[in-house]
Amino acid sequence: MRCKVSIIVVLFLLPVLSFPVFAAREDDKEPPVLSHIAIDRTSIAPGGSVVLSADAYDEDSRIKSITVYISHERSGVTYTVELKRSADWDVDEEYSGALIIPWDAETGEYLVQRIRLADWNGNTAVYRRNGRDEALKLDDMRFTVSKAVPGMSVTDCYVDNTDRGPLVVLRAEGLSRGLDRARLTFENAEAYRCFYVTFSYENEYSDGSFQIRPDISNYVSSGEYSLTRLTLRDKAGSLMVYDISPDYDRGEMLLVPSPSLCIHT
Repeated sequence: MRCKVSIIVVLFLLPVLSFPVFAAREDDKEPPVLSHIAIDRTSIAPGGSVVLSADAYDEDSRIKSITVYISHERSGVTYTVELKRSADWDVDEEYSGALIIPWDAETGEYLVQRIRLADWNGNTAVYRRNGRDEALKLDDMRFTVSKAVPGMSVTDCYVDNTDRGPLVVLRAEGLSRGLDRARLTFENAEAYRCFYVTFSYENEYSDGSFQIRPDISNYVSSGEYSLTRLTLRDKAGSLMVYDISPDYDRGEMLLVPSPSLCIHT
């Protein structure tokens, strides 16, 4: 009986262990080759993401890593993105990776400065901005971080405090492929409390507005809650952030504080 059990276990494990095995050639001295690089957008707001995609190959030793270095044009602040393989062991492999823009990122233009590739045999290749490779220029690999996304804006936002509870209404334009999500932050400075109201495409009405009646009875203490931040994201991934503040010297997208932007509980 013990012998039979062992045979069954071996037969069961064989399919699990049958994955592609690749051994790098020890005499390989050729570095990986980058044949194409692209970026999915040219303008983004803090909190959004930029996706980079690349085609690269190494016939003898396969690619171990691809690292993209992105720097702010003036300050030199640098971010790195690791591109991961998205195809299964092809000679000409596809890679992609995303850079999430920090909320405190400097506005301005960011440039892809260099791309480093390494294979499993230790060979490396570095593609630089303004480099000598005529077939692959990185000059166009750039994007701008801005508080405002061109064509995308909030056209109306208010709270209607009714007997049935608060009704929050939002209107926006310039949304590529429609609204993905909008999140409104309401704060009570005296109680040190806040809560969020989140819209999605499911909250859209026939007149083009987005409306939601949040249930705040169970987790909000009584008082006045003022809108302090509004984030707007469309289905193409563009994101815009509005700070509600009377201070117009902060260089951000602002909405003026107003009683119509308050929820009474």
